[in-house]
Amino acid sequence: MKDNGQATKFIEVKGTVKEKPTFYLTANEWSYFLKNRDHYEIYRVFNCDDENRIKCYHIENLLENLLNQKVVPYLLTPEILKEERLFLTILNIK
Repeated sequence: MKDNGQATKFIEVKGTVKEKPTFYLTANEWSYFLKNRDHYEIYRVFNCDDENRIKCYHIENLLENLLNQKVVPYLLTPEILKEERLFLTILNIK
């Protein structure tokens, strides 16, 4: 809590050079989210390598998005998995 009574926000930015809906959180990021879930937001940035095509998707409440299945904890296509990573997929991106 800040001096002015406002809650602190924790913002995680996840970017890729393509438009794939999947991103990951490391084990440490996942643990941090669980401890700070009421103030934790994710900005998912697509096409980071092309400023003319860049897009951003804001996940204001990850837990709510998981419970409503807007974000799911699985892959839609095969990928090489690394240890200590939680893969998340945004469904129905507009």
